Amino acid sequence: MKNCTMLLALVAMVVLAAGAPAPAGIIDLSGQSVTADSVNSDPGSAKERAFDNAATTRWTSAYAPQGQYPAGTHSRWIYVDLGALYEIDKVRVDIENSAPGDYTLRVYNGATAPDPITALGSWTTIATITGRQVGGTVPPAVNYNGTTWDETFDFDAGTHTSHTGTVGTASVVSGGGTGNWLLLHSTKAAGNNDALSLWEVEVTGHVVPEPSTLALAAVGLLGLIGFGWRRKR
Repeated sequence: MKNCTMLLALVAMVVLAAGAPAPAGIIDLSGQSVTADSVNSDPGSAKERAFDNAATTRWTSAYAPQGQYPAGTHSRWIYVDLGALYEIDKVRVDIENSAPGDYTLRVYNGATAPDPITALGSWTTIATITGRQVGGTVPPAVNYNGTTWDETFDFDAGTHTSHTGTVGTASVVSGGGTGNWLLLHSTKAAGNNDALSLWEVEVTGHVVPEPSTLALAAVGLLGLIGFGWRRKR
């Protein structure tokens, strides 16, 4: 009986350990799958460059045909496969000349990311920015070449900081969200440029154990308990 109690305690300890969140860290997104609404014809504008850990490379979307969007508006987006299920702790964005004015950060958990055009509502919004302006009383959010982060979203603290621009309103979900995909979706430009260009997007998070991992740990240890009990008999 005593041995059985000890084994049950061991089961509980291992399952709890398997379910404990890993320490938060910057997620290496270089080489991960990236999808964008478009890519500029400039050969240096590849979508993967927004997540390549290189401060001086960038992704730039294509420019829309004249008259497609009213002045200052656009529909620009880019999303990345995080490679595992993460709880998002922080996102930092470094913006090039073609800056977003109204945009959201969203997450999704699933094998395939929903199309931001036809299924945007399937994504979970974790941050919303409206009325971001270039210039004002602070340095403009243009052409920083990776030397500073323009926007920081700290989901642990539930805060947003715009380092190089002024923002009308900012809404950040405290605690962030959980997903294996991250989307930046812009609907309005901070100016008359209908393109979107990002030097870098940095994501900090910690891996969330999948339910199957916990179940496997429990089943394995319960099997050991049964084996030990049969031997005692």
